[in-house]
Parts: sequence; C-alpha cells; structure tokens
Amino acid sequence: MKDIIKIDGLKINRALLYGAVIWATMFIVASIVVGYGFGDWTKYGIMWLFSIAFSWIIATRLKINDIKTAFYYGLIFVVLGVILDLLISVRFTGTAIFSSFDYWVGYGLTFLTVLFRGYSSK
Repeated sequence: MKDIIKIDGLKINRALLYGAVIWATMFIVASIVVGYGFGDWTKYGIMWLFSIAFSWIIATRLKINDIKTAFYYGLIFVVLGVILDLLISVRFTGTAIFSSFDYWVGYGLTFLTVLFRGYSSK
C-alpha cells in the first residue's frame, strides 16, 4: 500500500497504524487506572508516564531522525487520537473529556516526546 502523502522520512500508513496503537494502549491504561480508583494525581502520573513511554518506544521503532519528520508524526498521532476519542471515548465519558486538563497534557506529552526523539537522534 502506497503512502498518500510524501514527506521526507514520513510513512503516513505507519504513522496512522502506530498512532492507533498509541491511542488503543492509552485507552486501555486509562480504563484500568480509572477502574482501580487511584487518586487524581496518581492517576495522572500513571497515564502520563505511559504516554511518554509508549510514544518514545513508537518514535524509536519508526526511526525518526529529524525534527521535521518528528513534528509530522507527532501531529498525526495527536490528531488521530482526538478523532478516535470523538468517535469512541465520547460514548463512554461524554464530551467532558475534552475539558479535562489531564487529557490535553497527555496529548501534549505524546507530541513533545516524539518531537524530542526527533531532536535527540542527531
């Protein structure tokens, strides 16, 4: 399957696949953490740690080696995650999820982790 968009070093199909993997992993982690009833800051810390770890692993696996490519991968991961949340997560949590600061911090950490991976790989 050929990539739709051509940007140096960016493989759009892999970006979409791995973005969905990050989202699904975080969906499972969030469900477990919320289900166990951890306190707010413990819950946030666990989810943010997983967000950073999985984003770093995926960015390393994709062999992101420059900041421009990292920017596009990070952007795709975040946009895809928000779209999947609109389609799936809203059914379970309602639209209140989008007004939660920890939600946006998680996506910010995902984006910044991928960006840092691209920056640090030189």
